[in-house]
Amino acid sequence: MYLWGGPFDAREQLWEKFGDIVPEALIEEVVEKVEIHGTLHWAPAPNSPFYEHAERDEEPPDEPISLDVFLDETSDRYSSPEEREARARAIEAIDNLRKALESPRPIGIGHNRPPAEGEEPEEIRELRPALQELSAELQKPNPEIALVKRWATPLRDAVIATATWSWKKLDGAVSAVFNVGAVAGAGWLYNHPEYIQIAFDAIVSWLDIAAKTLF
Repeated sequence: MYLWGGPFDAREQLWEKFGDIVPEALIEEVVEKVEIHGTLHWAPAPNSPFYEHAERDEEPPDEPISLDVFLDETSDRYSSPEEREARARAIEAIDNLRKALESPRPIGIGHNRPPAEGEEPEEIRELRPALQELSAELQKPNPEIALVKRWATPLRDAVIATATWSWKKLDGAVSAVFNVGAVAGAGWLYNHPEYIQIAFDAIVSWLDIAAKTLF
């Protein structure tokens, strides 16, 4: 979810801006420093000159796909190489989200935050144990579809919560300074909902392969 344009690749952007005036080795050196912490996709803040201005939609964002479209029965592709690859991607996305959630990240003066200072959103509180259960279930030789759906529900709720908050933020309906020490990575995730979206999409992609569907 890139609300203000993007995602952008650091190497491409640096080449576009400076490729004609600096050596290739310098650009590669800067790219290495920019990506040293593992962030490979970038997007501008709303006050950035690269912000793709657009009027906020009058309606809130659409809800993500319902998990009820997936039956509890396994499909013919369950245990196939395709299913195992999708499961590995889901586990990786969940682990990345868990690390982001537990890591204190400096937000900086002037950024918006979701709840009152010192509070942690209910969606985040419920997300913590759900991610642990999801990761454990998916790492089993034969994960149960019903259990994956059950523990993916708080993840879906978090997608809705962060998307709705981001939509409101565009209108200035919510604003404050986030206290990182109070709730660790929760506020950072609200400002970077793509981590939650990526994890949910990975689960849906796995279910689409591993489970039978209503349609």
